[in-house]
Amino acid sequence: MGCVAPQLQQNTNAYFPGTRVHWKSGSEGQTLLKIQLLNVVNPPSVSVLPADGIIVNETGEAVLTCSFSANPPNVTEVVWYKNGIPAKKSNSMPVSSSLPKNLKGGPPSAGPTFVPSNKLVLDGIVRAEAGYYSCHVRNAFGRGNSTNNITVDVLYPPTVRVGVTPSVAAESSEAVLTCDPVDGNPALLMAVRWHHDGEPVPGGGEKTRLTLRNLTRDQSGNYTCRGLNTAGWSIDSKPQYLDIHYPPGSASISQLEPVAVKGQKVTLSCQLDDLGHPPASRYLWESPTRAISNNGSSNQVLSMGRVNASAEGVYFCAGRNDVGTGPLGHFTLKLSAPPSFVRALPPESGAARNASSVRLMCHVECDPLCNVTWFRGGDSLHESKFFVTETLLLDPDPKRNVLRSVVSSLSWSLSHLPATSFDFSTFTCLSSANALGPPVNSSTLFRIEYPPENIRVSLNSLDVMEGDTPEDVVCSASAFPPGHYLWTVGETVLSRTHVLSFNNSVTRDMAGNYSCIVHNAHGHARADLLLRVSHRPECSIRKDYDDQRNVVLICRSMAHPPVTNFSWFRDNASLNVLQRSGRHESTLVLKGDDNPARYSCVSSNAFGPSDPCKLQLTSLPGMSALQHVSLLNGLHSSR
Repeated sequence: MGCVAPQLQQNTNAYFPGTRVHWKSGSEGQTLLKIQLLNVVNPPSVSVLPADGIIVNETGEAVLTCSFSANPPNVTEVVWYKNGIPAKKSNSMPVSSSLPKNLKGGPPSAGPTFVPSNKLVLDGIVRAEAGYYSCHVRNAFGRGNSTNNITVDVLYPPTVRVGVTPSVAAESSEAVLTCDPVDGNPALLMAVRWHHDGEPVPGGGEKTRLTLRNLTRDQSGNYTCRGLNTAGWSIDSKPQYLDIHYPPGSASISQLEPVAVKGQKVTLSCQLDDLGHPPASRYLWESPTRAISNNGSSNQVLSMGRVNASAEGVYFCAGRNDVGTGPLGHFTLKLSAPPSFVRALPPESGAARNASSVRLMCHVECDPLCNVTWFRGGDSLHESKFFVTETLLLDPDPKRNVLRSVVSSLSWSLSHLPATSFDFSTFTCLSSANALGPPVNSSTLFRIEYPPENIRVSLNSLDVMEGDTPEDVVCSASAFPPGHYLWTVGETVLSRTHVLSFNNSVTRDMAGNYSCIVHNAHGHARADLLLRVSHRPECSIRKDYDDQRNVVLICRSMAHPPVTNFSWFRDNASLNVLQRSGRHESTLVLKGDDNPARYSCVSSNAFGPSDPCKLQLTSLPGMSALQHVSLLNGLHSSR
């Protein structure tokens, strides 16, 4: 072979692959070249290609090459590693040797050589096959490990999940939706698509965060998202439910009874066009005319038993849930009533006999309204020229528990006919029926009224012994309206009936005038009873002086019948002196008697003598002996 040798120093060696070159200087200064073919064996020198690694989409193909340089080149083993762990051993493939057959140390020339494949083909690659790849190659001389490893990056679409905060929100508030990658390569989302119940969210945009403001109930539902990375779009995330709570809808009130009747049960029901979410669990009832306790009426149905007139009016209701109270609905409750008397005619009525006119009145509650007709006896006064009928329609009066009503009056003049011609006449007011009940009627017996007259007592005077119980005394009088009776003595009322009963035994203090007084609206009358209580006399003595400074003893007695006799005693000895006595007292004048003595007096009437009344005298002015005893004239009968 021929070659051009580089300029070298003498006696040097040079090596080329597979060749050994020796330069030597000759004797004559010539350079001699000697070439010797060498067969240098070495283990494989290995690297993985492509050196920059591979980026491939999932389900695509990745081809890795385990590149090596080896002598001998016919390797016996190629092993691939993923993340340092043996992953795959290449199968051997037949190849033709490119080495000269006749080189020393070369391979035998007995047929084709089988060499393992240095290619790793990942067809339909999956994300689990991503990682760091390396390889080693073995030949007859030894094993060579790759000096590098390469990254196989498998790109695949993301897996995403939706977050809803809060998951339960009130209407008009806001909620935040997030679309977060759970998996994917690359993990960064380039765009997001939002769906509500399978439909795109209007104005949702492509950001990973979506804020829903001023929430409405229509926005309740399942929310999903899809995320995009460089490998493509994800599938829909698992749905997350956004539960939007809102208050109940508008209310309306219905009355369950066909007709609301006073005095009967009335039931109102609150209906909602939307129960709200969560559904209304409570109901608010209000009325400006009626106090309603919501402790007992928080149900959908408001039940009122035996309603009265004050129940009429406007009622409001609304549904309530945890979010709030819905719009109020209203209903005007109108009560009805069958005919009934607010004020019936009294059993008896009348007018003073000197009155110029008379008016009777009856008041009938009836809703729907009714008519009132008047009768005298069995004759209708509807078209009478003598009797005048007037009708007044009244609005409801809740304070009096009266619905709509009719006041009817009947009047006539007493001057046209004698007043007595109407005495004991029966007048009747009769209502018509209405849809709820039959007619009602009321009658009165008309009387001519006058003050008490012809008053008398069963006894004008009554004599009774002290200690006895008198008989009852009865007072009577003619009057209309009937008179009220009073029995009095002085200012004291003894009885409020027409009978005076003493009940107990009488004493002398009870003697006197007793009066029966009868009165009505038109006047009064009086009759008297004189009660006389008979008893023995009761006396008393008192001492006095006359103008001559004589001692005067006065004996006074109370008795019925009057005292008929007085007797005087000195130390229990009767004084037979001329004496003058009146009906109630006797006077004794003592002259010149200076001796002490006990004087006593006894009075007598038809029932006997009194007990002695006594007076002890210690001394008397004047002479030492009783000179003269006389009874003074001028006895005081009034004492």
